[in-house]
Amino acid sequence: MATLSAAKLFMENRGRASVAEIATALDTTPDVARSLLEIWRTKKKARRVIGMCAACGESASCACACAGGADLTDVYEWVETQKNSAAQ
Repeated sequence: MATLSAAKLFMENRGRASVAEIATALDTTPDVARSLLEIWRTKKKARRVIGMCAACGESASCACACAGGADLTDVYEWVETQKNSAAQ
């Protein structure tokens, strides 16, 4: 189900993912997945990374096998860590 908490759980476990991967994992559309991650971005829990391969973290020119299927222009990275959560 595409909820903020589902997006948070997925991103906490995954760390970095393309909008397409998030949408697939949450069984929703890319637009809904992007909207959920944008909410987390405004809360400074996630950030959008332009031109990064979701799988390996390299630039769009990476040569890994993941580059062909990854959405290189729409990747989000979870920035909140368990350590930061415990400190608050």
